[in-house]
Amino acid sequence: MSPAPQPTRDEFAAYWKGHDTPSWRRLVPHAIYLGGLALYAFAVRRLDAEGRFWFLSIAAASAYLILLPYLFIRWVHTRKARFIRCLRCGDWFGQDSSGRYHGPNPKFRTVLQTGKCGKCGTQILLDL
Repeated sequence: MSPAPQPTRDEFAAYWKGHDTPSWRRLVPHAIYLGGLALYAFAVRRLDAEGRFWFLSIAAASAYLILLPYLFIRWVHTRKARFIRCLRCGDWFGQDSSGRYHGPNPKFRTVLQTGKCGKCGTQILLDL
């Protein structure tokens, strides 16, 4: 697997454009997740009304509750890794896992200005 190509300044700016404004598109994964849970509950009540397969249904629900978010996060982190973290040191350009920024502004603004990672100095953007 070849490493992801470095983004250009325009691609990087387009990815982070509107990062702090609410959008209905950000709710789509949540709606899919909750819709899947509702569909699962409907199917279990229709197909197993007597509760004969309660262990299997609880195992399937647990797998859905844990595996789907995990796989979605892994998919985003592998697909968009060049936009959200430094590929060399692993420093986040935006919010950390708690949802907070470290420093006066998100680190992606520093990357846009200098083209380099603020922590290790690696060249992030291609067109500098």
